[in-house]
Amino acid sequence: MEGYNKNAVSLRVWKDRTIKEIDKRAEIYLTDEEIDAMYDMELTGENEIVRDIFLLGYFSCQRYSDYCKLREENFITYNKSGLITLTQKKTGKKVEVPIFDDRVYELCEKYNYNFPDITAQKMNLKIKVVGYELSKTVPSFCEKYVTVLTGVEKRSEQTYERLLKKKKDGIKFTENERKWFHKLDRVAKLRNGSPLWERNKHGEVIRAKYELICSHTARRSGTTNLYKLGVLSDLELRSITGHESQKNFEGYIRIGISEQALRVGDKIKAAMGAKKRLTSRKTLSGFQLSTK
Repeated sequence: MEGYNKNAVSLRVWKDRTIKEIDKRAEIYLTDEEIDAMYDMELTGENEIVRDIFLLGYFSCQRYSDYCKLREENFITYNKSGLITLTQKKTGKKVEVPIFDDRVYELCEKYNYNFPDITAQKMNLKIKVVGYELSKTVPSFCEKYVTVLTGVEKRSEQTYERLLKKKKDGIKFTENERKWFHKLDRVAKLRNGSPLWERNKHGEVIRAKYELICSHTARRSGTTNLYKLGVLSDLELRSITGHESQKNFEGYIRIGISEQALRVGDKIKAAMGAKKRLTSRKTLSGFQLSTK
């Protein structure tokens, strides 16, 4: 799973491995306000294209393999309402997504419903650049999240530590080692990390929010923000996202523990307030009855 072995047999053996929450990379979502800021920012070239395709993913709540392929035939009108209709590549399930934001049409018309082809790799790289530019004016993109390193990142850090020790001991680098050291050293200085990735006081890896944005963040953000509206049932939301099981769907709702606690608290306060008002009315009614 960390990329050491891509043999088909070994992948079948470990395909059902349970991943604990603590072992997962931080999965963030963008708020409505952050999406608005991303939509309004001035961009050019590939950064603009990547931003626009990402936003299409946000408004459609689909996977990258689906939202990067949307074309004019996917946009239909039914009973005077706009819909995005598609058959999901991963599941083969047909879904229809209501167009609830006119910005979808603005994005489509900009490209005449023919978005440029952008690979998932380029999307994941460039959307972080867009996020970094946004972090200069939107502080929330600089917030740090505890996360874990990928297998490649772990090996990069190990290589950097080994080369640091070699340099300290005065051992000469090979040409290849010299190139790797300069490359990793630049990364370490940019991230202000020690020895390579930045860590908190507990030794946990922390990354800025903009570094954690990827192509899948669009789907997760769209789903989470629709859920937060509180007007759709889970079944209605799943009709948009295409999730077959409730368990998989719940994995997309990225509301943090603190945010969820506040939502629960607000509901309790509202219920208690309603109960007090009802009790007060009953008391007042009883008082009026007794005075009569």
